[in-house]
Amino acid sequence: MNTPVFLDSLFRDLHYAKNALRKSPGFAATSVLTLALGVGANIAIFSLVNTVLLQDLPFRDPDRLVEIYEDFRQLGGPATVEPSPASFLAWRAMNQRQQNSAFEDMAAMNGFDSYNLTGQGEPERLAGIAVTGNLLPLIGVKPVMGRTLLPDDDKPGAPKVVVISDGLWRRRFGADPTLVGRTISLNGAKYEVVGIIPGTLQFPTPGAQVWVPIAFAPGSDQERFAFILTVVGRLRHGIRLEQADAAVAGFAKALIERFPRSEKIGTKVLPLHDVLTTKIRPTLMLLLATVAVVLLIACANVAQLLMARGAGRHREIALRAALGAHRSRIIRQLLTESAVLAGLAALVGAGVAISTFWFLVRLIPNTLSTGTGISIDLRVAAFAVIVTGITTAVFGVAPALTAARSDTSALLRRGTAGSATSRLRGFFTASEVALTVVLLIAAGLLLRSLANLRSVNPGFATSKLLIVETVLPPSKYSSLPARMRFLDDVLDRAAALPGVVSAAYTSFAPLTFKGGRAGFTIEGRPDPRPGEGPPQMAVDRAVSSGFFNVMGIPVLSGRSFDRRDTDSSPPVVVISQAMARTFWPDRDPVGQRIRIGGPKSFTIVGVVADSRQLNLDQAPEAAVYLPMTQGAMGPQFLFPRHLIIRTLADPTRLASEVRQIVSAVDPDQPVSKIQTINQMIETEVSGRNTQVTLIAVFALLALALAAVGLYGVLSYTVARSAPEIGIRMALGARRSTVIGMVLKQTTQWAGAGLAAGVIGAAMLGGSIEPFLYQTHWADPLTFVVVGGVVVTIAVLASLAPARRAASIDPMKVLRME
Repeated sequence: MNTPVFLDSLFRDLHYAKNALRKSPGFAATSVLTLALGVGANIAIFSLVNTVLLQDLPFRDPDRLVEIYEDFRQLGGPATVEPSPASFLAWRAMNQRQQNSAFEDMAAMNGFDSYNLTGQGEPERLAGIAVTGNLLPLIGVKPVMGRTLLPDDDKPGAPKVVVISDGLWRRRFGADPTLVGRTISLNGAKYEVVGIIPGTLQFPTPGAQVWVPIAFAPGSDQERFAFILTVVGRLRHGIRLEQADAAVAGFAKALIERFPRSEKIGTKVLPLHDVLTTKIRPTLMLLLATVAVVLLIACANVAQLLMARGAGRHREIALRAALGAHRSRIIRQLLTESAVLAGLAALVGAGVAISTFWFLVRLIPNTLSTGTGISIDLRVAAFAVIVTGITTAVFGVAPALTAARSDTSALLRRGTAGSATSRLRGFFTASEVALTVVLLIAAGLLLRSLANLRSVNPGFATSKLLIVETVLPPSKYSSLPARMRFLDDVLDRAAALPGVVSAAYTSFAPLTFKGGRAGFTIEGRPDPRPGEGPPQMAVDRAVSSGFFNVMGIPVLSGRSFDRRDTDSSPPVVVISQAMARTFWPDRDPVGQRIRIGGPKSFTIVGVVADSRQLNLDQAPEAAVYLPMTQGAMGPQFLFPRHLIIRTLADPTRLASEVRQIVSAVDPDQPVSKIQTINQMIETEVSGRNTQVTLIAVFALLALALAAVGLYGVLSYTVARSAPEIGIRMALGARRSTVIGMVLKQTTQWAGAGLAAGVIGAAMLGGSIEPFLYQTHWADPLTFVVVGGVVVTIAVLASLAPARRAASIDPMKVLRME
């Protein structure tokens, strides 16, 4: 190909396309805006997909970072369970002893910690992580100032040190460069600040502000069934995931001799990137598919506009052909015009996409675990170029081929294209309707699921409850008497507030913590063989007396906790109905004894109704409640954390008074968070809210585009059929007959699209089923409602063209003919 000649021809085509579009500004603006909505939606969602799923994590060699889990599937449990301290310490020791180990190193962290910063200004609760000293070097975090934690920092007897986030350094300490080397007070203990690390580090807990060395207590290497750690490993160069999996499985087998009950506990190694994105990946794929459908609808719309415009240019095209223009030359010119439209739409669409980034981040904040924002990079730019090219082909090829294929002599005689393109316009219209039906059904099913989730009975009161988070530092409240003095004082003062009915404390309010399980054995029964029967694990929570009354959880058998349950009395527990039904199906468990996480024996004194402690969309699990008055086994995550207050009126009015109460009891104790039970439930359903909001917006956009497309093609059909309609009316046809003709055309196109859409939705039902809650993908009500909406919109879109057709003056039309 002669490059100068090709470029000259291309520039002439572009110049001609510019002039042609300038002559039809309304057509150009409508086409660009329609396509921009579709292209912009695709760029926006792909930018989010790129940020969350495609970009590398901001760590050194992130493709070699993995997370290691214990696998409880052979015991009837989940496939991924956080390892115990005993497992991690043994794995790391065995890995270090091997000469050709699969891992360069292993590190661990406990992401459940928080720290009270005191001594400078108002006390403040900081999200923090206790990590092994080698974690930050292992993932490759570089400090802004000072150093990171080092392997020796977590050794017994090592000085207390901390690294803090850049954001905390600037916000609380005014970016003081002399802070490194000084001490700050965390949980009542002095820690030397040894470094400042970038605020973009959001792993494993988004919002973490302090990192301290983890302190493994004596005997931690025996804690085989305390599942509290996140374990990260770095693979050696050249090691595949399968090899790492086999290596850790070998470590687990070596532990069986020390812990015979762990025979059926397996291991699982997963890429760290997959772990961080696994929950949001299906939603993003659903959104990407949705915006692709919206783009197809927009393309079909513009294709119809091009065909309508092409009908008015048939004489021009025929004249060019008669003067010697080759068919390929005409097609190229028409495709150039389409490409110009698509290019302009891409530019406008990019602006639309950028303007939505803040909205997308707000809707899906916890998916951006990398700490980076949404932006347009080279990958997104390439995607935009590809989408623009595909868009040009989808909406431009068919009209160009149709226009170039027309009979030249006939066009010169009549100046119109006849009815050759009517079937193609009908196909595009029906396709728009079909795609819209699929999106509307998906949105309807998700909306039904959200409604079902909101209406589920969580097993506890859902109004007039205030939840106040106060995280007690273990260094200050390590003893049971100290904790109980704080707890009793706060509860007494809270109960005395006007409008307060009752108050209680718990280690974690329902739905606020997705973990916290303990293994147990039943006295008088042999330990179950691995894999036999349900796993003997239960959600464990520590509560004060009166908790069940405050939460509205009824006691079904036995009693609740009371003043009899002290540190010197026999240990007792209350269990949930699900636990009683599973392990004592034919008898009352009150009076039975169980051991939880060790040799200590607990007597069951009561059974309470089930409540959803972990997730709103999952059936209640077996749960065991321990009295705070007896020490609650000691682990920090069973300390009193959430104060729950039942009120007579709006609980938010008590927020400031509750803060004053906590400050009066302990001036150094911050209130971390105050929320109502309704706000907590809204947080729980926010993920499904995100899905419904975005899918519904795109479905409504698709419906609007389809309605506009149907209106446009009917208006064009009426204009083209004016002579025929005039003749019919001159021969006696009634206006109602003419309106019926237009509505019949609408029924044919919309009916075909509706049928195709229903079939398509049925075929894709299995794809959306994982997103549904207590809703079947073939929910008849959703299909009927969507069908009714589509038919109604189709009729409304056809009313104006139908009335226009009925108002045609037959004499005027006949004179024009």
